[in-house]
Amino acid sequence: MLKSEEYIVSINSIIDKHYKNLNDYSRIELILYYYTLHKVYNKDENAERFESVLNDYLKLLSSHSSNIQSQADHFIYGLFILSEPENSSFVNSTTRSQIERIDHNLFNYAFAVLREKQTDNLQYITTIINYFTSKLPEGKYAEYLNQLLPLIFNCIEKYTDYNAAKNGTTQALYLGFGNGLAGLLLSLVNLHMVGIKNDQTEKVITKAIKYIFSLKREIDFSPGNYSMFPYRVNKHEKDIAYSSQLSWANSDLNHSILFYKSDQILHNHNLHRIAELIGLNTLIRKDIASTQVMNSCFFNGAAGVAESYRALYQLSKQTAYKEGYEYWIDKTMFYLDQEIKENKHLHPNFNFLKGLTGVGLTLLSHISQDELSWNKLLFA
Repeated sequence: MLKSEEYIVSINSIIDKHYKNLNDYSRIELILYYYTLHKVYNKDENAERFESVLNDYLKLLSSHSSNIQSQADHFIYGLFILSEPENSSFVNSTTRSQIERIDHNLFNYAFAVLREKQTDNLQYITTIINYFTSKLPEGKYAEYLNQLLPLIFNCIEKYTDYNAAKNGTTQALYLGFGNGLAGLLLSLVNLHMVGIKNDQTEKVITKAIKYIFSLKREIDFSPGNYSMFPYRVNKHEKDIAYSSQLSWANSDLNHSILFYKSDQILHNHNLHRIAELIGLNTLIRKDIASTQVMNSCFFNGAAGVAESYRALYQLSKQTAYKEGYEYWIDKTMFYLDQEIKENKHLHPNFNFLKGLTGVGLTLLSHISQDELSWNKLLFA
């Protein structure tokens, strides 16, 4: 048994121990993990886990289908799972109607947020966009995405407009995947790659990338300047904030992934070169001072760093990233071992991005011989 498999056993044991004490919403957040566990280990006990939480999910879906927005973040991973072809047997005509109604509500929500250029919930908006992208060419999803496209442009313009302060932008704007510009841009690049685009798409992406480049600073480890790019800007106060953190949520890893992916549509060799420069530089950073990684979780811990290096390897086939991936998988298990011993995970926090299941999903991808679908909502 691989070491990572031993930790999957531990994660399952912790979840089983606390399952009865979870509320409905905490239970249905387990659906993505149990589905992936069932795909990797096709055992009866895992099938039972998945079908049990799926049945709970379908009951809750039925009772919330007309008013999803207040609890939508709990539901979207299950909607994604139900769109997988192998789960079609669970979707009868009534469930399909409920899903269509919820999807329309999600579209209305994303439309309203993007229309107002709100940037404090971008992570959830990009998840909705990536979810709709995963459902193409089914149903009305191309129509939904085409309607959202000009609003995405306008929201990105809020970041790249140098006169934003004069136009009322006073809040801090984040630049990474976690609630920031890089996540929205990556979704836009992925939309372009599946044919949801117009004559403005490449111009918007190019302008936004130039804006990110304008914030670049030289790396100098001696005074602690570990990151090339800031994690936050506040144009009203002319404040640019850098961090030494390495994470999925907000770090140079985000920009390296974005630039590699953007090169696939812009065909800009210089973009590929800079993506590689950024990405390879991050590999030097391994201690706490230069990474601020102190836990196993996905959002700002070792699991998210590991999965980011896996994405970089898939985009570039650069073997150094594969080595980085293996290093951070080991660190994920190191921190997870500490957390289990100290009972840090022995509470009902099984949230995907900030809890135990995101760590489990990262380890399942390490174990599996097949490419798993769970991270489509993050990297699309």
